[in-house]
Amino acid sequence: MMVSGAKLTVEPGVTVKFKHVGASNQNALLKVENGILEAVGTADRKIIFTSSSTQPQAGDWDGLYLK
Repeated sequence: MMVSGAKLTVEPGVTVKFKHVGASNQNALLKVENGILEAVGTADRKIIFTSSSTQPQAGDWDGLYLK
């Protein structure tokens, strides 16, 4: 997913799941260029960025890219 020149707000308590596509080296990535990513959780309502896999593992998704 790419957002350019916009504000992307992730509300408290939200889980953002990225699709794991296997060995194709095309795992999901959140890319925000010239924009704003606002993700402020709380102790009771955490924001979680994770894989959509039923058994998430390190490397399932590529991460966040902010420019």
